[in-house]
Amino acid sequence: MVRYLFIVIILLSSCTNDEVNYEGSIIKELEISSVSESNVNENHVSEGVMMTLGNGDIVNFYRLDEGLAGGHVGNGGKIVKRISIDNGMTWGEELTVYSDQYDDRNIRGGIINDNVILLFFRRYDANSFTPIDLNYIYSLDDGVTWSEREIIDFNLDQAYEVWIDNIVDLKNGNYLLPIHGVSY
Repeated sequence: MVRYLFIVIILLSSCTNDEVNYEGSIIKELEISSVSESNVNENHVSEGVMMTLGNGDIVNFYRLDEGLAGGHVGNGGKIVKRISIDNGMTWGEELTVYSDQYDDRNIRGGIINDNVILLFFRRYDANSFTPIDLNYIYSLDDGVTWSEREIIDFNLDQAYEVWIDNIVDLKNGNYLLPIHGVSY
């Protein structure tokens, strides 16, 4: 079985406050690229996030479970990245960012303070169907090196399924990290 990850690039052009017509759209132009194939192989890829680095390169972080046996849930799930230097038209090699004995999944994050990449993720034991913890790692050098994994103090007994949303900049020096879950 060959699995595909499709990427569609959507370009938005917003209106200025003077141009907003509240009866219509606040978007002047919406251009959607053609669908292009990416990561065409036998691996399972999912749950990713893209960010634009300070130099304009795009970095794509996502969950990878390699091979035909790889699936949506499995302790082979790890966090990888790849970089595009041409606005997403082509991508560099896949590099492992974080991997351990559990299913490292539900990757989200963002860039704060102009250059700190934060990645949040959940560790899950697919063999026992047990959530382990919520975590984050960070990079100060555009994702070349990463911090040690830090655990987020969050009681996973509150929900059997938990995922993290992207970082929201509150524009006051603080950031919001939405955590969603399904309770029992």
